[in-house]
Amino acid sequence: MTDALTLLELASTQDAVALRREIARHQSLPPRQSGEPPILKRLGIAWHNLATDPATKASARAEGYLHRARKADPADHEVTAFLGSAQTLVARDAWNPATKALQLNSGLALMDKAVRLAPDNVVVRMVRMTNSLSLPAFMGRAPKAREDLLRLHACFASQPPHPALAAEVCCRLADLLQQEGRREQAQALYVQVLELAPDSVWGRRAALRQRPR
Repeated sequence: MTDALTLLELASTQDAVALRREIARHQSLPPRQSGEPPILKRLGIAWHNLATDPATKASARAEGYLHRARKADPADHEVTAFLGSAQTLVARDAWNPATKALQLNSGLALMDKAVRLAPDNVVVRMVRMTNSLSLPAFMGRAPKAREDLLRLHACFASQPPHPALAAEVCCRLADLLQQEGRREQAQALYVQVLELAPDSVWGRRAALRQRPR
């Protein structure tokens, strides 16, 4: 079966229609095939990305698939990163304070472990970066996001992936530099975003943040 999305495209998309299509395609497979590690991984990622919207109530399902995928292949650092992120989403949705703390701490540790073991893996860095930026400032994850954005930007400079993905990294890094008062560097990155993907959500965001000439 040919995948409609590459792994990187699946990992980075928030398109609910595309994610539900991915889930339906793989859940329709025979039980033996749907339990294979690569399929569990893709299902876990799709449910994870849906779960970033709390209204979907999908965080526990994402964690379940990713836990099974990691058990089947403990050396897959991308699965480890996504499982960590899924655990922080479970923490977000939990009502019990002890469960929240346990899941959050476990999730952060898993993402940091994945980055430690696979520092040049784009998917691993993307997962931790987006998760870190989604957490409240008091969690102190901004330095992790900054580290990941700088590494991703360096990787993309030599080996650019899909233009919209590179635009996202440039725009998020520009936002961070703008907050740090490094406006010239931020403005240069906004220009890159507009060159990469002017019609994307990141292109529109960069256009709004550019200084008038």
